[in-house]
Order: sequence, then structure tokens, then C-alpha cells
Amino acid sequence: MHFSSIELYNYGIYKGKHIISLTDQDGAKNVTLVGGMNGRGKTTILDSIFLCLYGRKSTEYITGKKEAYNKLLKDHINKSAEDKSTHIKLTMEMDDDEGTIIAITRAWNMNGKKIDTTLSVEKNGIEDSYLSENWEYYVEELIPFGIAKFFFFDNEKISQIADDDAFDKIKDSIKSVMGVTTIESLCAHVEKIRKEKNTNLK
Repeated sequence: MHFSSIELYNYGIYKGKHIISLTDQDGAKNVTLVGGMNGRGKTTILDSIFLCLYGRKSTEYITGKKEAYNKLLKDHINKSAEDKSTHIKLTMEMDDDEGTIIAITRAWNMNGKKIDTTLSVEKNGIEDSYLSENWEYYVEELIPFGIAKFFFFDNEKISQIADDDAFDKIKDSIKSVMGVTTIESLCAHVEKIRKEKNTNLK
């Protein structure tokens, strides 16, 4: 799987629509580096990927503190946007035989003092209601949040990653992506059934 493009609309300093290609010309590279002067929007792009993929879960990673999700969304609407609406669209190409293309669009807008949010997922250009409703579970199978920061990281936050004391979360995420948690759940269920059968036999 690799990301092919990201579309930002009125997100942070990016007023209006901006489409950024994440694919090199020959399609052979799987690492994307974003460079630029301070304050030019590098971290904003990275944060938008986290926000699009993980929604509410990304709040603490983006802000560096526990903060209300709605405040995060409100703070990332471009201050000059007349319609007070924002969206992030992330497109990825899967490594399956069919060459499946998945596009996630996370959108929100100000409705008075309230924030209205929507999430839609398209599969090969057609909205997939199942993926849209279950995206939170699907993305954890794809790239568990606990190890996502090792795939998308800001070099200014390297020390934060190295000093992170949440080793158990990282360990659980690695186990999840390898399918170990599924096996562990199966073992737990088998043990439960064994105990129930023993009780019934007695």
C-alpha cells in the first residue's frame, strides 16, 4: 500500500483547494520527503494525514496535549475561508491483485458554534458505505495508530518518539498488524470454552 495524493481544502494555512501528489514519476519509490522553510506548512501536511486517517484519536499527537476534538477541528479551518468548511482527502493504492484505490475524505464545517463532521470512504471511485461506517476498525488493521508515527513522522518530533514511554501500546500495535492479537483472542476463547465444558462435566 502507498499513498498517491492528498487534497487539502481550507485546512490550516492552505486556503482553497490544494492537491499534492505523493507519487514519484516512475512509481518506484515508497518514501516521501517534504522539505521547506519554517512556517511553510510541512507539519500541517503531516498532521492532516493523521487527522484524515484516525480522526479523534489523532488529537493528542497533533496538539501534544489532551484537547477537545472539536477545538482541534475548529482551529484547523482556514481563518480566511468564507464558507467555514474544510476537508482532507487522502488517496491510497493497495498492493492487491486488483490494484484497489481507496480514498478517505474527512470533512467538517462550522454550524453556528457547532462543528458538523462527515467521513466517507470510496473504493475505486465508488462510495463504500461499509468502509465508511467501519473505517476506525479497518485502519487499525491497515496501519495501527500505535505505530503510525514510525511511518509518518516530523523530524522535529523524533526525540518525542524515542522518549515515548508507551512501549506497551507500540508492542500491541505491532502484534495487531502481524495478526497476533487475532490468535491471542482465539486462544482466550478456546480456554473459556474448555473451562465451561469442564464445569459442565463436573
